[in-house]
Amino acid sequence: MNDYVSEFSRFYELREKCSSAFDGKARKLTIKDDLENLLQYLSNSKYRNFHMDRYGDGLVEHFENEMKVLFNFESATFFPTGTMAQQIALKFHTGNDESKVVGLHPLSHPLIFENQAFTELARLQTQTICSIDKMITAEDVMKLKNEIDVLMLEVPMRDLGYLLPTWNEFKRISNAGKMLGIAIHIDGARIWEATHYWGIHLDEIVNFVDSIYVSLYKTIEGHSGAILLGDEKLQNFALNWRHKYGGKIYRQYPAIISAIRGMELNLPLVADYILTSKIIAKIFQTEFSKYAQFKYQIQPFPPQVNHFRILIWIDAPKLNEISIKSMQIFGEAIFDHPWWFDGELTRASVAEFSINSSFDVGRQEKFLSQLRFFIESVNSSLA
Repeated sequence: MNDYVSEFSRFYELREKCSSAFDGKARKLTIKDDLENLLQYLSNSKYRNFHMDRYGDGLVEHFENEMKVLFNFESATFFPTGTMAQQIALKFHTGNDESKVVGLHPLSHPLIFENQAFTELARLQTQTICSIDKMITAEDVMKLKNEIDVLMLEVPMRDLGYLLPTWNEFKRISNAGKMLGIAIHIDGARIWEATHYWGIHLDEIVNFVDSIYVSLYKTIEGHSGAILLGDEKLQNFALNWRHKYGGKIYRQYPAIISAIRGMELNLPLVADYILTSKIIAKIFQTEFSKYAQFKYQIQPFPPQVNHFRILIWIDAPKLNEISIKSMQIFGEAIFDHPWWFDGELTRASVAEFSINSSFDVGRQEKFLSQLRFFIESVNSSLA
């Protein structure tokens, strides 16, 4: 375990000193730079004269109202974390009854990344409703009959390569749930990207779900926080339980103003981010097919949103050592996160890509040089 932590620490320490190989920009802003950017935005913003909130009034309420209009829901409630928001949403949909069951995918974020908080903290009973290697379908839901009370769908499904159902299949899943009296909750941390793949507007989703959690820092790059969308009954329940969870924060405006700025600046660019991810995935696919002497996969290819994964069937520590050496030589980072071993599904080492900037075509030759160095180094390690 210590070697594992040390390896990741070395990777991140060096990555923070490198610029991005995609666009040449610094990976991480200083606090000073971040605050100066926010102040510059505020100086010309209609929000500049709002007072600091007190327990979520003023600017926070204004933002919540804008969000509920954007998504066409009855209510929108700010939470400091998505983990808290989703637990409380699902407690609502199960009537806070510990015997009621939440159906979800075996690779859903709460089961993989949240330290069993669903069961240990929220006292939610869970049931996985499909095999680990496939997306949930309407047929999976129809087989359940009286087995679950609420269905949680992660959109897109991160640990399957950010996969999405088609819009028609999504509607079929929703209709199957409604026929069985099952509430539908969406883990929509990255819902912004999903609507581009589906070819719909945000306000169309309300017709097929009972609630959605939306991240304020993924994609739109705010500081932190989440919004929970639903009806007024959910909001009343959520406000009560948010306080019980310790989520009624005295000053909420820093998270809100950074989210507002992020939405204005970044949401119009999501289509460009998705295009960039397809370009980068194509470069990886082309270079790997030419030079790689090892088994690999781009998942999915082409990407459906501005996220994808690369799978290589070689030990993760070896790939991290090569990635670190590459950063030391080039001063830039191709991989934003360390490689890790996916023991649940693929038995491969995985690198994850989330593209939130445009690929600078003028940098393509340097990018290709670094990528080829990585591939050649992996090839050499097999000799």
